[in-house]
Amino acid sequence: MTTGTGIDWAPPTEAERLLQESGASGSTYAVLDALSRCRLHVMVARLHADTPGFTAPLPSQYGPVTGRTCVPR
Repeated sequence: MTTGTGIDWAPPTEAERLLQESGASGSTYAVLDALSRCRLHVMVARLHADTPGFTAPLPSQYGPVTGRTCVPR
């Protein structure tokens, strides 16, 4: 696999492949499903990121419509 702007371009990671395919399908649900399967990266201060065992707190709430726990933006 090579990456670039030519015909031989392919998404470099599995997550990006899933996102590309779901985006191309035009289905919002497929995109959200693909995103739900990806690791979430959270911006934190370097001091905290370098602390062994530190986990960034994510505010979450229950979504009564979906019946799932979600992280509001």
